[in-house]
Amino acid sequence: NADTTVTAVWKAKVYTVSFDNGGGSGTMKQQTVEHGSKYTLPKCTFTAPEGMVFDKWDKGAVGAKITVTSNTTIKAIWKSEGQSGDVMLGDVNGDGKINMRDYSALQRYLNDNSYEIVLANADVTKDGKLNMKDYACLQKYLNGIIKAF
Repeated sequence: NADTTVTAVWKAKVYTVSFDNGGGSGTMKQQTVEHGSKYTLPKCTFTAPEGMVFDKWDKGAVGAKITVTSNTTIKAIWKSEGQSGDVMLGDVNGDGKINMRDYSALQRYLNDNSYEIVLANADVTKDGKLNMKDYACLQKYLNGIIKAF
């Protein structure tokens, strides 16, 4: 019977982060994450297949941050118990090569922490921090100024 003001109330979209045991056994509880939020990849609590140990998630190493913009499944990646070489310094994007794509990935990560990288591989200065020193060192390596990290 009178003028009425209606106010819209908005809420963020919420997505599910679920876990695939990748051939291991057990389950991990699904998580809910708001659209665009950063989610830190957790410790794996699946039981490894016989003769295997957890290596990393298909989205990155434990502790890496991913930006969630849809329902996401994160799969466990396993390796043989005796296999070594978890860290390949300089292979920032985790593709098994060290090139300008790694340099670009590190730059994007340092700019806003929203780009997915392999954190252990990115700490090329081995000081436990991820910063512009790592970026500069990777650049020197790619330019042939230094031969190893």
